[in-house]
Amino acid sequence: LFARPMIRRIVRKLDYLLVRNRMFVPYFEKYRPDLVLLASIFDEQELNMLREAKRQGVEVVGFINSWDRPTARCMLRLLADRFVVFNDIVKEELIEYDEIREEDIYVGGIPQYDQYFKLIPWTRERFFQKLGLDPKKKLIVYSPIGSAYSNSDWDFIDLLYRLNGKGKFGSDIEILVRFPPNDFIPEEKLRERPYLCYDYPGVRFSDKRGIDWDMTFEELEYLANTLYHMSLLICYASSISVDAAVFDKPVINISFEVKDNILLAKSPTQFYRMTHYRRALNTGGIRLVQDEKELAIWVRRYLEYPETDREGRKRLTEVQCKYTDGKSGE
Repeated sequence: LFARPMIRRIVRKLDYLLVRNRMFVPYFEKYRPDLVLLASIFDEQELNMLREAKRQGVEVVGFINSWDRPTARCMLRLLADRFVVFNDIVKEELIEYDEIREEDIYVGGIPQYDQYFKLIPWTRERFFQKLGLDPKKKLIVYSPIGSAYSNSDWDFIDLLYRLNGKGKFGSDIEILVRFPPNDFIPEEKLRERPYLCYDYPGVRFSDKRGIDWDMTFEELEYLANTLYHMSLLICYASSISVDAAVFDKPVINISFEVKDNILLAKSPTQFYRMTHYRRALNTGGIRLVQDEKELAIWVRRYLEYPETDREGRKRLTEVQCKYTDGKSGE
């Protein structure tokens, strides 16, 4: 139903007329703003502010703060007057799926990537010393998809270490597991793997995944240096694939299951069918592997010839980032 523009218009009208959350009225009465900026327009509280701004006659700018919002997160319940987006892809999606006029959309690039384009990297010795690893060895980074989307992360971690221990990836290779910053890691899983080199970023203000969390500036700097110094990224469908492409680092996405007969809701390979991710794959900047053998082949190839698929990573960066001057936040 929501795929039909007329239905969306009716739903938005009903939302505006029938939802009676007036929690932001005192703020409008006290501050009498000329403009409201909503930095996460899919958030329930910001929708309440947007609805109240419309009732108060205050213009609203909405920021689409992720590449998958228009296609993977359902329709926009209410529309701001103007929108700021990452790139032309999101702009076209807002026009097609949310009836927003082209002249009301500003393409500004990805603000959180400004740090990448202005990075003054640490020395390799400093970075590897922080990890307790050998700077003379090549570094493979595995980024788990997280417990909300898969129950296979630990199985794949074990697979990586097993293949590396058998020399399937070559010699002199270190593995770093970088967990999602909005997830929780069971301590017993870590105790079972005392050999594991891992990064557990993020500050969590809630006991529920993804609710209240943030990353410190130090953690963001460390992430940028991780991307700079690593030799290769392995992950399931994730925006960190784009982060790696910005640094021209080879990206391998896993397109096979490591567990049998798992529920679709916990299948990490299902996300490759999503619109926003298919567009990333079509650039040729991300390598999908279908089994363990193909994984080992492409790890060895990328480590030996890191320039492989460079043009694809360049295209991926261009279409997703739009601007690479480090001034998107500005």
